[in-house]
Amino acid sequence: MFKKVIFGSLLISSFNSLANVSLDPNFTLMQERAGLKLFEQGKYQEAFEKLSELAAWGYKDSQYVLAFLFFKGQHVEQSTLIGMGWLAMAAESGIEDWVNLFDKLYSAASKPEKLRIDKIIEVYTAKYGMQVQRVTCSKTQKPPSKKIVIACVKGDYFVHDYAIDLNEQTLSL
Repeated sequence: MFKKVIFGSLLISSFNSLANVSLDPNFTLMQERAGLKLFEQGKYQEAFEKLSELAAWGYKDSQYVLAFLFFKGQHVEQSTLIGMGWLAMAAESGIEDWVNLFDKLYSAASKPEKLRIDKIIEVYTAKYGMQVQRVTCSKTQKPPSKKIVIACVKGDYFVHDYAIDLNEQTLSL
């Protein structure tokens, strides 16, 4: 009997924790837009607060901005390694400029740096990648222009919730 009670309470608490990270797509879109605007205004702390959670949930624009916050050390400890991890996650989207930037920076890295970058990409893909976070990207035409853009959406509104690394000392590579 005791085992059944424990299992039942664990099962209920598991469902409750999933419910706590369910997402309203309109809320997340507004949060991401607000974070991007704050970044453009140079309000890096506020941008980080809005975008870091979304980046961890697989939102590609948020991941791209996080890469630059780490590359430049804006509100966070500067880290090219963590920045490359986030840029790789953003580049999963297939956005040509992001892929080209990643390729350029990666090719300029030394062999030991590439090994560390490869490891962080492996770790980040398992946590924040498109597959695990159920994000899909596709090319769409943005009306009224005929410009082709890549739009990424979350396939469901439940997330695998992982804390993000704030400095290289906390990495377990």
